[in-house]
Amino acid sequence: MTRDIAAAPSLNQSNGFLVINVTSDSPAAKAGIHSGHEKVEINGNMINLGGDVVTAVDNQTVSNIGDILSYLEEQKKVGDSIDLTVIRDG
Repeated sequence: MTRDIAAAPSLNQSNGFLVINVTSDSPAAKAGIHSGHEKVEINGNMINLGGDVVTAVDNQTVSNIGDILSYLEEQKKVGDSIDLTVIRDG
């Protein structure tokens, strides 16, 4: 997440992964992850804001989707559970 994106919903931090879309019946949907619901133009790009911002996986701080994917690939296998730390509604 960039500082410009973080400023739009008035978040206090710019680290983490902004969830812009959650597929129906996916593990994320079943876990209650919220996707963006408000389209906003930022630097000429339309972004879905209002979704959860994932800031940690199993207490491991994440700054972007790459951090999440690396952790999952290196530390988890299919069927494992994870704990997410999220910012929701500010």
